[in-house]
Amino acid sequence: MKQSLAILAPVLALAAVWLAAPPPARAGTITETVTVNTSSFVGSSNPFEVFFTLSDGSGTADGNNSVTLSGFSFGTGGAAGAVDTANTANAGGSLSSGVTMNDATFSDSFAAFFTPGSSLSFTFTDTFASLDTPTPDELTFALIENGAPLTTTDPTSNGNLVTLTLDSAAGTTAVYTDTNTADSVGTPAVGSPVSTPEPQSGLLLAAGLGLVALAARRRVRARA
Repeated sequence: MKQSLAILAPVLALAAVWLAAPPPARAGTITETVTVNTSSFVGSSNPFEVFFTLSDGSGTADGNNSVTLSGFSFGTGGAAGAVDTANTANAGGSLSSGVTMNDATFSDSFAAFFTPGSSLSFTFTDTFASLDTPTPDELTFALIENGAPLTTTDPTSNGNLVTLTLDSAAGTTAVYTDTNTADSVGTPAVGSPVSTPEPQSGLLLAAGLGLVALAARRRVRARA
């Protein structure tokens, strides 16, 4: 009996340490589609832009989060325009080919002009290796009219229409409303997020502990 406990002791100790430790940050991918009604802008002589920012919550430019923006569509009468290089930093691509962003810098931004049509839609895919705590990474989307963001209900006063906060495996998506009564885009429609978390490393460790315990038990029986 003492020999059995001696063999299993390291396994039990390792299991106790794992159970006492906080669960590791979970990696995964989040995909959402955003649609904005831009029909009120059709025919306007003002320049319009899309504007995205990806902020690194850790402040260390750890590069654990990357975003792809794709499938831009501008509805009837709309069209993609040129990249606004003056307001784009550390992001690559275009509205036609798709955009890539990464938090290997403290903040990535992408801006590009477009001709408003009946609607604006796109899909963002956020792939992360881990979650920054206590301040999470954040992706924001805004529309710029004539050099200034729309006035929205965004509490940060940055005029964002959509904010994705990477605070969990599924993230937290906040949607805000354009408050301009003259030519408002209203509230964006955001599709249900598709979240595909990667397996917890803890599950793999638990499986490994089970195999070790089984092997130890067999060794005890064999000696008996």
